[in-house]
Amino acid sequence: MKTKEPYGKLMKSLLVDSSGCRPFQFDAGAAPVVAVELGGWVEIDPNWAVQITKVETATCIDSGNAFAGSVSAENGKLMVVYMTVRNQGQEAGSLVWSRWQLLDAQAQAEVTDLNQLLAVSLWREAQGLRDPGERLLPGAMACTALVFRVSREAEDWLLRVRGLLGRGKTLALPKQKQKIACC
Repeated sequence: MKTKEPYGKLMKSLLVDSSGCRPFQFDAGAAPVVAVELGGWVEIDPNWAVQITKVETATCIDSGNAFAGSVSAENGKLMVVYMTVRNQGQEAGSLVWSRWQLLDAQAQAEVTDLNQLLAVSLWREAQGLRDPGERLLPGAMACTALVFRVSREAEDWLLRVRGLLGRGKTLALPKQKQKIACC
């Protein structure tokens, strides 16, 4: 599906959809873009907020497991978005049904290989980060990271998140590369 937005087609995360369903498509008339500062909190849903703590690129993500292998950039680069997720609702819950997608000006190939999904999960665990779909009690926070494969030339990233009920936000990611304290 083509969008009318200047950012081009949507890029899917290596964590495309933990439910195993086909990728979610966003409308061209999606929510307005919210500029995000490193360390600033953004409400993505009445019950959930995120804090972007670091944005970096990589050429490879190593799972640390000989059987799971690694994820390579394959003629592009890997974009890693570190964040803290906070349950600000009144009940325990998770973002397991959320769709995280990256928009850029260069539409490139997506990654859906299950071995690579496993490699990202093992890498995240080795880094001391939690799964983005992990269940959190009210008021609890978790540090996590999302990994995307993108074009080498692409810049000006937009991160979209959409929940099961269609709520969500589009976040303009910061260009700064420094890391702030997480959790």
